[in-house]
Amino acid sequence: MYKIIIVAILNIFISINVKSQTTVQEIDTYFSKVNVYKCIEETRVDVINKYERETTGLGFLEKNKNFIEQYKNKVNNIFQNNNAVLIYKLNVFYNKGDTNHIIKIDSMNKNDIIFFKNFKIVAHVEYIENEPFFEIGLTCWEKKHCNSFKKALKKILKLNIKYLMVSENFPGTLLYILNNKIYVYRFIKHETFEIDKYIDMCSSAGAGL
Repeated sequence: MYKIIIVAILNIFISINVKSQTTVQEIDTYFSKVNVYKCIEETRVDVINKYERETTGLGFLEKNKNFIEQYKNKVNNIFQNNNAVLIYKLNVFYNKGDTNHIIKIDSMNKNDIIFFKNFKIVAHVEYIENEPFFEIGLTCWEKKHCNSFKKALKKILKLNIKYLMVSENFPGTLLYILNNKIYVYRFIKHETFEIDKYIDMCSSAGAGL
């Protein structure tokens, strides 16, 4: 049985004014309808199917059935014996000097999953254009950023958050909901902001901080 901390995925596309008091309620309404276990199981199948597609035609792997089974067993073990947190994706739109900000929840792309035990990252699945990329541990573009991300993730998960998010509009950050508020954690500088304040800062600067 999967051990779930918080998982959500969307089959719809919604826009929310982040200044609205109902923002968190809107998000929670949609995410509460999610079949969590089905989402994780579909991701597990995606990972294994991708591996089978990539090994088809590779003679040395096709002949070595034990190697393929070992990979499947490793994936199954990670999915079934670790805590899982889904990191779903947001698009945030704002204009320089504009106080009205819009969140669009990205339902067109599947969301990433982090697997961990005792708050130590075991593996993760990243979807790029709905293609799963499965990695043991956590890979990052730079070691210092990877370490900062790991520390941020560990800190945030210990807060007993409700949802965890990322946005390409806010590079170097993680977003989360806690106590009915949306927060932005800038993990390279270890700073936390309520999302309204962070977007105001970004719009004043004319770009993501």
